Amino acid sequence: MDSVYDGSRFNAVSFKSGHAWIVGAKNRAKCEGVTPAIWHGDPADKDWGLDNMLVPDVRGGVLKSIWQTDPDDVWAVGEVFPSEQEHDYLSDKCIDKATGKEEDVLPAPLVMHWDGVTWEHVKLPAWNVSLTGIAAAGKHDVWASGIDLVTDEVVFLHYDGGKWTRKNRFVGGSDNNVKMTTIPGTSELWAVGSINGERDDEKAFILRRR
Repeated sequence: MDSVYDGSRFNAVSFKSGHAWIVGAKNRAKCEGVTPAIWHGDPADKDWGLDNMLVPDVRGGVLKSIWQTDPDDVWAVGEVFPSEQEHDYLSDKCIDKATGKEEDVLPAPLVMHWDGVTWEHVKLPAWNVSLTGIAAAGKHDVWASGIDLVTDEVVFLHYDGGKWTRKNRFVGGSDNNVKMTTIPGTSELWAVGSINGERDDEKAFILRRR
């Protein structure tokens, strides 16, 4: 099956128990940036069509990773990086506004959760973090990974069913693409990424939590 979705971008896919989930972003109205987008393939659909899920509108939000523990417990993460744009009527293009404050705009973490009925935008503290990985050992043991773009530290966020906590791990000049996974049947977590991305001295790293 080949499909094309205009105005959309796909970043990650997950498949479990017959359910396919794809996350990314889609365009909002002209020059209003993007908003998170999630597509779902139901095992009951014999044609394997994808439904565009109803997701809370978060201007500047992009989802980069998704994890399903059960069909009624799905997590997706990414970042919110709003941009100020305006429509240039001469070129009919969207151009960045010259606000002089672009260097002060930092990303915020984006977490969304599916409970089997609706997608919820999960509120987090005002951390300047871009999330790129998500993994869970259960409904009350959820981990997200990413990068603090101010300090370049690897960031891990943990949800215990009641609250989110943050742990930083400095590995030196990390790029903004840290992925992670749980090891089935154990309490282990593995995370991978790279140091000094796109440079001659780039090195990969592996972090393991037992």
